[in-house]
Amino acid sequence: MPDEKSQAEDTRKLRARFPRWGILFDPLESVWIAVRGNKTLVAASTPETLTERVEAAARGEAGPDEGEKTQAWRARRRLRRDLPKIPSASLPATGGAGTRPATASGRP
Repeated sequence: MPDEKSQAEDTRKLRARFPRWGILFDPLESVWIAVRGNKTLVAASTPETLTERVEAAARGEAGPDEGEKTQAWRARRRLRRDLPKIPSASLPATGGAGTRPATASGRP
């Protein structure tokens, strides 16, 4: 396990290189993690590997040793992103106004 000073320095360097990413080191699992937004998570065992994987994720490419499941997930995500947006059939064109059924208030 690397010492705390090198972990802190590596974290600082990674955060400076990737300012839009959240970078952290989990000492219990001994893994480096990078997060961007709600959908992008990258993990690696070394800062160098994390750098490669974050750069690949930022380009939308597969990492050098990315698994088959992750590559399939990226392909589905890319296809879904390219599809035209279809409005939901459950919402009326009024933008939701008047969608509740009228209820009797008990008053005459």
